[in-house]
Amino acid sequence: MKAPDWITGKNICSGLILLVAGCVQDDLASLEKQMGAIRKQPVFHAEPLPVIAAPAPVRIDIEQLRDPFATMAHAKAVPSGESGALESYELNTLKMAGTLMQGQNRWGLIVAPDGKLYRVRVGDALGAHGGKVDTIREDKIELSENIADINGALREHRSVLTLREAQDNAFPSKDREAQRERSQQLAVRSEPAERVNQQVLSGGGEKKP
Repeated sequence: MKAPDWITGKNICSGLILLVAGCVQDDLASLEKQMGAIRKQPVFHAEPLPVIAAPAPVRIDIEQLRDPFATMAHAKAVPSGESGALESYELNTLKMAGTLMQGQNRWGLIVAPDGKLYRVRVGDALGAHGGKVDTIREDKIELSENIADINGALREHRSVLTLREAQDNAFPSKDREAQRERSQQLAVRSEPAERVNQQVLSGGGEKKP
């Protein structure tokens, strides 16, 4: 007599369950064996870290440190020979008032901020930046100065004091008109005699009886 199909399927399922259970038991046994071998291994203990002493505090004197915003080069005063009264003034505070001839020598007339009149010649010191007079002309004084650039290095700079810029500032306001009249009188006195005679002969001037 043939067994029903459901009985056959039940037997197959039971067999599979037993097979799986046997595999699990084998795995558990193998795992227990491995764990036992691990437990028998010696245990290593890490050595404690060495104690490091704290570093001693460092005192920093910030006044002795270099200013990071300071220039790399430092401008140094350049000796300009014999010191004079005009070396203490900035060039833009000095005014040219004119020139003066003594023989073959031409002097430049300079008005200082204190109102005093000074005279300079070629080679004299002028200004607070080591200026030295190079040329003196009737309407200007040319000089060379030592000016610091953006890096702090001294560079030779050509400067000029002109008479035109100084005309309104060389004399006090109340004396400007008198100075102008005096200049006109000097111009008339220096006019050549031949030109004056020509004006008289042509009727341009008044004849004396």
